[in-house]
Amino acid sequence: MSQETTSHDVEVLTGLLRKLAGEEAYWQAQVIAKHLVELVPDDPEIWYLYGHSTARLGDHAAAVGYLAKALNLAGPRIEIAIEMCYIDGVRGDLKGAIEWCRRGLELEPANPALHRELARLYAHSGDPEQAVQVLEVFLRMPALEPDDEKAVRGQLGHLCMRMRRFDDALVYFRMVVEADETDGSARANIGHCLSRKGEKKEALEAFEHAVKILPDAKNLYNLGDAYLALGQPDKAVGPLRDAVRNNPDHALAHYDLGLAYFELGRFTEAEAEAQAALMADPDMMTAEMNLGISATGNLGLSLMSQEKYEEAILCFKRNEKQFAATYFNMGLALFRAKRYREALDYFKRATEIEPDDAEYLDLLGQTHDVLGNYGVAEKHLRRSLEIAPEYAFSYYDLGNLFLKIKDKRKEAKKLLERAIELNPKMMCAYYCLGCWYALEGQKTKAFEYLDKAFKKGFKDREWIEADKDLEGLRGDARYGKMMAKHFEAGSGGGVAIPKQEKIKKGKK
Repeated sequence: MSQETTSHDVEVLTGLLRKLAGEEAYWQAQVIAKHLVELVPDDPEIWYLYGHSTARLGDHAAAVGYLAKALNLAGPRIEIAIEMCYIDGVRGDLKGAIEWCRRGLELEPANPALHRELARLYAHSGDPEQAVQVLEVFLRMPALEPDDEKAVRGQLGHLCMRMRRFDDALVYFRMVVEADETDGSARANIGHCLSRKGEKKEALEAFEHAVKILPDAKNLYNLGDAYLALGQPDKAVGPLRDAVRNNPDHALAHYDLGLAYFELGRFTEAEAEAQAALMADPDMMTAEMNLGISATGNLGLSLMSQEKYEEAILCFKRNEKQFAATYFNMGLALFRAKRYREALDYFKRATEIEPDDAEYLDLLGQTHDVLGNYGVAEKHLRRSLEIAPEYAFSYYDLGNLFLKIKDKRKEAKKLLERAIELNPKMMCAYYCLGCWYALEGQKTKAFEYLDKAFKKGFKDREWIEADKDLEGLRGDARYGKMMAKHFEAGSGGGVAIPKQEKIKKGKK
């Protein structure tokens, strides 16, 4: 074969190599590159393309050798720096990737992709502050393309959110919206920042804007979640239902929809949505549906392995709080099943983890009350009130306890009245005040409060007929009239509405 023919072959094969590499046909590109380096061993471009294709096929050690050959032949080249940055990043050598990225920027200081990649590497290595500095320097460069400027401001917004600098993040995201009013993602991020700042109404408005621009499952979920945060489950249902229609696999949307139905008392639908939220992992066998707990656990283990014990303890404590809610709800289920001694164990576990949770202490005290441990019950209920002086249920439960203790009956009346003051819909408190007046022989007042309790929904006839506190009323003609009025045919089978407020619902 003549020299002229060989040069022509090399030219054709090199062009084909560039084409295949550009089309990501790496197997074919690697075969041609291997042949070409034998024909022209001193061509740095061929060695680079050989390394590039080999790296994309996963043989990073061989690729580094080929790229080193290109570097020796050609000296510093931007494409070699970018490829070495990629390889070190894939291998988990973040320091090496950062160094190669910096070398690339020395060659092309205004390269937007390298600035963004360097910022990403710093953030991934746990140094978001350095990442912010890199991007802010880039923004000060002259003649930036509008798309590059917009992308970098969005990246800065995410970095500031990660560092909980929500005001700074809002500035960047709002700049993105000023540049492009149709950017629904930026408007959603504004909503997330406002939500984390506790500005719930403003967050809702941002999510509403995002949905108008892009009514996809993600934005619809954000809108429904914002309505839930404002205590408006009725308004949350619409966007959340649309979200799961758009994406039936959106577990968080199913989860929130279940919460909304629960708050509305639509328990059958709440059950169905909770099941749907767990469909990918119903037995919680993987981290797929338990990412927060699993990731926090992994973080704690990683910190512990580095002998950062105090930081690890804080991680595990975050998970421990999630388990406290589970213990509490298990106790509540057992309590309502009248398995009080078993319930007591679970309430104890919950309060050991969260000793200052007023609801946990309240149910612990209430369970001791049912089991006849009045002194212990009083201690826990009083502690609950110390922690949450506006928690109506603790006033009610302590007042209910004191109804059974004659020398504390006067205090019982004040506690029950305070419960009603805090929660005028609390039918059980009206009923207990009716019992208090009955025990004190004030029949007219007793009938007045019992009537109020019935009107607010108290319909547990079996309990009323067996309640010894009302024995002084049963010989009174008004008692029969009251029972006939509120328990006519077809209306006597109801039960008292359960205290749904005491259920600890999960949150993302």
